[in-house]
Amino acid sequence: MGYIASGDGSLYYEVHGSGEPVVLLRGLGRSVKHWLGYEQRLAQSARVIAIELRGMGLSTQRYRWRDDLFANAEDIVRVLDHLHLEKAHLMGVSLGGMVALATGLKYPERTQSIVVMNTSIGGQRTLRLSPKAVLALSSIVRFRDERFHASLVDVLVSPTCDAAKKAQIAQSYAEIAQQHGFGALTVVKQLAAASRFLVKKRLGHLDIPTLVIYGGDDQFVPNINSINLAQLLPRSTVVKIDGAGHEISLDKPEELTTTLENWLGINHL
Repeated sequence: MGYIASGDGSLYYEVHGSGEPVVLLRGLGRSVKHWLGYEQRLAQSARVIAIELRGMGLSTQRYRWRDDLFANAEDIVRVLDHLHLEKAHLMGVSLGGMVALATGLKYPERTQSIVVMNTSIGGQRTLRLSPKAVLALSSIVRFRDERFHASLVDVLVSPTCDAAKKAQIAQSYAEIAQQHGFGALTVVKQLAAASRFLVKKRLGHLDIPTLVIYGGDDQFVPNINSINLAQLLPRSTVVKIDGAGHEISLDKPEELTTTLENWLGINHL
C-alpha cells in the first residue's frame, strides 16, 4: 500500500503477491476496495497492483472536467515508474477497461497485454449502459442511503445471484462508501470522459495482445459492446463467461482466475 504525489494531490495503490505484474483497474465510481478480496485471490498467481483512479476513494488527485481517460493512463504510468516496472499487464473492468485501452494506445511500450471486462467505447451505435443501469445509478438521487447500494448490486451481479449474497455485497459497498465516501461528482466527470473516448479507428493499430471478457448475464453494459470491441482489435481473444454479470469477479471468481492464468501464461504460486 502506498501513495505517490500527482498533480494537486496523490494516487493510492496497493501491491499484493509476486510474479508477473498485473495492474487492476476498477470501473465507474468504484475504488480498489470494491474488488472485495479478488485482488488477494489473483495475487496467488501474480504480482497484483491495484490502482485507485484519480478522484476516487483514497486518491486525492482531483478528476477535473477537462480530464480524459488518457489522463488516467498517465497516472498508471506514474505508478509503474514509482514501482520501477518497465511493463505490466493491464486488466480493467468497464471504465477501467477503457483506461487500460487508453494506456495501451498512449504507452504501448509500457503495456505487456490488456484484459478488458464488460467494456465499451464511445462512438458505437449501441447502448453503452442498459436502461436498468441508468435507473440504478440515478437511485443515489432518490435514496442517498443503503437502498442505493442494493439497487446497484442488483444490476451489477447476475440475476441468478442469490438474495443473501446480494445483501452481503450491498452491505460491503455501503461500508466502503461510509469509510471512503462516494464521489458522485467524479462519477459524472468519468461518464463525460467515457463519452469522449472515441478511439474506434485507433484500435485497429493497437498491436498488443488483448483479452476481451464479458459476462453472459451482464445487465449493466450490453454484451454487444464487448463483441464489437473485440472485432476492432487486431490481436484480440474473446471469452464469454456464462452465469456472470457485470462484476465477473464476484459471480465467477474461479472461472475468471483460470481464464486469466491460462491466457496470461501465469501459474498458481
